[in-house]
Amino acid sequence: MKKIHRTFLRKGLRKVEEAADFYRYQREAKISDLVYIPKPGKKDLSPESDRYARRIDISRGRSRLSGIKPVYAAVFLLVIITAAALASFYIYRDKLNFKKTDQAVKLDNESLSRIDMVDISGSGYGIINRINQEKTPEFYSSGDVLLSDFNEARMLVKKGFFNKAIIILNRIANSNASFPVKEKSDFLIRFIMGSDEKVYEEIDLKLINEKPYLYRGSAVKFTGKAANVKEIKSGTAFSVMIGYDGNNFKGVCEVYDSSKGIVNNGDIVEVQGLFILNIGKVGAPYISAEKVSVVSKSSI
Repeated sequence: MKKIHRTFLRKGLRKVEEAADFYRYQREAKISDLVYIPKPGKKDLSPESDRYARRIDISRGRSRLSGIKPVYAAVFLLVIITAAALASFYIYRDKLNFKKTDQAVKLDNESLSRIDMVDISGSGYGIINRINQEKTPEFYSSGDVLLSDFNEARMLVKKGFFNKAIIILNRIANSNASFPVKEKSDFLIRFIMGSDEKVYEEIDLKLINEKPYLYRGSAVKFTGKAANVKEIKSGTAFSVMIGYDGNNFKGVCEVYDSSKGIVNNGDIVEVQGLFILNIGKVGAPYISAEKVSVVSKSSI
């Protein structure tokens, strides 16, 4: 700035010294003779101007930032997409969460027609009890949410994803849903339990023990060591130490099978069957076995 001011002063002094008639020059002198003034509408880009210097600095700054801004934009966009994906996963994790490895039962046309007849969409009202004297494990504050859950469960049954459907149906059956809706949910649960085709899945014992009523009728599979084998009049009852590795096990389930002579104490077995309920003080899952396979015989 000081250098620019000195330039202006030297220029003005030179003009005064070169004037033949000082008094006439004084009257006729123009500011533009002493100072550079840009034309209207155009920015001052003279090398002496502050604006020129600022513009150069800004241009340099932009050139430095030009390679950074796209990176920031890409990172910001990636964060937004990731956050949206995680939120969607959290909200809809129970909604149609199919995997490529999921196995489903294929239903015939007669079964599909029976399921189609089980409908609550025409009710319009009265599908939930807003004032319920009994406290229920599950609660629906809106009939629309209940209707959405029921329709989703029915669709899952039709697609053969029984274990996914039965959790929703048991939620409805143990909620403030009206009696007719519970009846229709129970019908679909019985349909699943009575089906000859099932996909048996290992279900975390912790999930079953937290809310056993949600898993009633689920097709489960457990592997472990047989213990407390007792043959009774109608079959065989025994316990399975789930996940037994020689020293430790994850938990215990109680099993009933209508056959006899199928297992001995100490055998490592795989049990496939229906989870019915939790029994005993410990609340061990009770399994109605449909298939018991001996993986390895006891060495005792």
